[in-house]
Formats: sequence, C-alpha cells, structure tokens
Amino acid sequence: MLLRPLLLLCALAACQPAPPPPVARPPDPELTLTKKVLEAGVCETRMRLTFNLKNRRSDTLRVAKWEADVLLNDAPAIKQEKTLELKLYSQDEATFDVPLTIDRGCNNASSQPAKSADGTLPTDRVRVKGQIFAIAGEDLIFEFEDSFELQSPKTPELSAELRGQKYDFGRVDMYLVLTLSNPNGFAVLVDGVTYKLKLGGEIVAQGEVMSSERVRDNSKSRVEVPVNLQQKSTVSQELFRKGKIDFAVEASISLAGASQPYSKSGTFSF
Repeated sequence: MLLRPLLLLCALAACQPAPPPPVARPPDPELTLTKKVLEAGVCETRMRLTFNLKNRRSDTLRVAKWEADVLLNDAPAIKQEKTLELKLYSQDEATFDVPLTIDRGCNNASSQPAKSADGTLPTDRVRVKGQIFAIAGEDLIFEFEDSFELQSPKTPELSAELRGQKYDFGRVDMYLVLTLSNPNGFAVLVDGVTYKLKLGGEIVAQGEVMSSERVRDNSKSRVEVPVNLQQKSTVSQELFRKGKIDFAVEASISLAGASQPYSKSGTFSF
C-alpha cells in the first residue's frame, strides 16, 4: 500500500516539462583604442584618443555617453566625458575621437619630476579606465581599460648659418639664420632659443628668439635675426674690405627648463 503513492509521485514528476535553458547574454561591443600624440612639450602633452566601437549584438545599440578617469603613474590626473548619441545597428561600427591634454606635473620647480642625465623627463605611464553608457531595450554599461607609455619628446635639432650682402659705400647687411628641425612624429613646443654671434672675435648680436615656438611634426621652423653692423665699425670695414671674416655662434635650445647647447664656427665670405 505504501508503494502506490510513491509510484504516483514519480509518474507526476516525469510528466513535468524540463526547465528552459538559460538565455545567452548578448555579447558586449567590440572596442579598440588607438592613441596619437598631437603636440608635446615635456610638461604637457596633447593627444587624441580614437575609439572604434562595433555592435556585436543582434539588436540596435544606442550609445549615449563615454566617460573615463585618466591616471598618470597610477595617480588620478583628469576625468573626461563625452556625449555621443550614436545609433549602431547589429554588426555596425562607429569611430569617435576624444581630445586629451595631460599635464605631466612640471608647472613649477617644486613639482618637477627628477630629470635624467641628458636633461629629459622620465617616461610616464598613462592608464585610461572608464565606461560606455548605452541602451538596447535596457540601460547598459560597458567597462574598458587601456594603458600606454608616454615618452618625452626628442629635442629638436638646431642649426645656424650666416647670410649677407655687400653694397657700395661700405654698407653690409647680415642675417643669422637659426633653424629648428623636429624629428618627432608630433608637434613640439619649444621654450626658446638663445644665441650669441661673434664676428672677428667681437660680439655683434645676442638675444632670445622662438619663445613658445610650435614646431610641426617632422618639419622645420626658421627665423632670421638681423645683425646690425655699424657702417664704420671695425668689423664692418674688415668684412667690406676682405669680403670674409671669422665667425662663431653659441646657442642653446630650451625645452621645459632642460637646455641643449649648440656651437658653430668658421669663416664667412660673400
């Protein structure tokens, strides 16, 4: 008698439908990040972050906002956010840019990081950690994180040359041409270039040029400094009479307080 209820319960249990399989979670968007340095001094770097977002879901994804914390050497640096309003159908892709300016902590002498023997700042580590807010029938949040190293720019190369023209009645016009060549793949901000020009052992020009000069990536910036020679000066008369004179240029390029000297000497002739 006791077996009948047990058999009935077993039969009823066998008749129950199996539980439905768990619903698969839609895949997160595929996100890739590329970085490009646009302009750099040693103290500040201006960049562009380019995000490529692909909707791998089967439904439409509306991307509303992007926000991120930027950490410099693991210390919070800045917080960025950008309103997007992107509509991505299934398997669609979209690209958006986010400008980023990183202050590398050398606005004053007390906060400057220690410099290496060659006068440049050490490499900094940047980490971008944030979220993308989207809607696909419900509110969605996708997290991302990326890191990269920020190199100090190479100091532009400095060169100098003399140009001149001799006229009648002892008049001589001369120019000191200073050229900066930027070897970096991004623009560089130069604090300034100091110079001193000697002709025949006598200082005839000195000063500073190219203050806060922006030198474009892989290009040159040039300035012509007029050399004011008095018509009856010893230097002017020697140059006019002989058509040549010994010269010496001493200069220095400054990048965030680190200076790189330059010198050149020889004989100038018309």
